[in-house]
Amino acid sequence: MGMTSPNNTKEQYVGIWLKGTNPQIVVWVANREKPATDSTANITISSNGTLLLLDGNNGVVWSIKETFFFNGSQAELLDNGNFIVRNNVLGRTLWQSFEHLGDTMLPFSTLIYNHTTGEKRMLTSWKSYNDPSPGEFTVQITPQVPSQVCIMRGSKPYW
Repeated sequence: MGMTSPNNTKEQYVGIWLKGTNPQIVVWVANREKPATDSTANITISSNGTLLLLDGNNGVVWSIKETFFFNGSQAELLDNGNFIVRNNVLGRTLWQSFEHLGDTMLPFSTLIYNHTTGEKRMLTSWKSYNDPSPGEFTVQITPQVPSQVCIMRGSKPYW
């Protein structure tokens, strides 16, 4: 895990990739929609437990968009590829990348459609091989019962 630049430009992304592969295979990108363009960008946890990607001027490029009001949080990449923010005092996971899927299923990550809350977890393709911004294809669970796995191209079923 670290900063990656899949298109070999100044654009920087927080990413998780498979170890020991050449070329690098990125399996999750935090800031898909907004790359950092500053080589001094860094990832940090604010005093309220929010995970942030900051540019060289401490401007927020990306965040998990959740505030926990806990001190003593830490970020950790687990062996299964799940990147989490955990509160050390409570021993509770506050946020996890497996709930914010990219384009790759990893062991123990799940696609869901929650009928009660309407929450969807789906895979979203990259725009292109060198651009991790969201593309036009998604893989998702349908809301009807029984559920099905469906590949969508935009808003239309593809398969």
